[in-house]
Amino acid sequence: MNYLELRNKLEQFTKYSGVNKIPRTSIVNKGFPGNFNISFGEGPFLEKFENYLDNPESYNFSVIQQVIRVNDFTSHFDDTHLLLFDMADISGFVGEINVPDDKRNDIASFTVKKTFEFLINELGLKPEKFIISYLAGGKVEELTGGKYKFNKYIEADPFIKIAKEFGISESQFIPDKTRTTLLALNFTPPVSWGYRNEILYKADNLSEPLDIASIENLLWRPIYKNGTVVDLVRWENFWSFQVVGIERLLMLINNSDKAYEADHILPLITKFSEKTGNSDFQLCRVTIELLRVFHRIVADMKSFNVMSSSRKEKLIPFRRKFLQNCEKLGFDYKNGLKELLILNGKLQPCYPELLSDIESQADEMIKWLGRGKIQIKNSPK
Repeated sequence: MNYLELRNKLEQFTKYSGVNKIPRTSIVNKGFPGNFNISFGEGPFLEKFENYLDNPESYNFSVIQQVIRVNDFTSHFDDTHLLLFDMADISGFVGEINVPDDKRNDIASFTVKKTFEFLINELGLKPEKFIISYLAGGKVEELTGGKYKFNKYIEADPFIKIAKEFGISESQFIPDKTRTTLLALNFTPPVSWGYRNEILYKADNLSEPLDIASIENLLWRPIYKNGTVVDLVRWENFWSFQVVGIERLLMLINNSDKAYEADHILPLITKFSEKTGNSDFQLCRVTIELLRVFHRIVADMKSFNVMSSSRKEKLIPFRRKFLQNCEKLGFDYKNGLKELLILNGKLQPCYPELLSDIESQADEMIKWLGRGKIQIKNSPK
């Protein structure tokens, strides 16, 4: 299966009643001040309501978001990770208001069922290969490792074991007592707390289970005192959604052990390797991943100058690495960049903005890269 086919399957799959498709959020948005888009729903929700807890109306949407995870590049950038990747819902982000308990259960059940209906029935993944974490229950202070020092008891996740209906056995559900499965957030503005399930898959060609999806059901309002959370109360509203990584799913469907072998990425790496005449594929792969990030940012923002100083700081090591790699590979980015950007855009026709003003994009990127030359020369060997 190719990238566009999988996107289409996700977009056409059954959604919760009232879910509408919305445009993706810019890679730089209000949801993550000082950072790039690192998650799924925060950007759209904050843009629409300017808060997360007191929305005056329900907001049920479906979208494919692009994400830049800076920390992944610095901490564990292996073959299963990408610096830029796509996150999508399966049955929609459900953000309902004034939800009674029985309706919460119905919504959460729908979210869980549709997750595994898609992964197992639609994509053909095997039920016995899943590993699913869930909150085992406990007091908040224990579950958050002492970060929040109040003793409200949280019951074990009541929703996730509906997945048993798809042939997933009891032994595949892993009880957890950490913030991996208790979504305990201290955002500004504040956001609801709730249950999270991490869904992993044991592929035969991978040494470790692959994290492919998560499910979240958020149902508590945090109560603040002097800037810290001191209690949780029942939130009158309810969020329920699942998120999958498109490139991770492509790995499993196509029996690949490398995320970058996706058909919207690998041809760009191959083209770059051919242009440089270099057989160091990993070096070419990293360089192209950085290029994809720069292209995504400039297509959205038009200019690197409009970004906050904290975002610019995050990009400096990426720029340095890109220029160092170009020097090692003998690649003249001033003359070869435009051709690569055109190919990158053509490989992703779902994002027409990548090709909407390619001349300006290339000029802006070349100008911005040129500012890093002094840093490269003065950096220690």
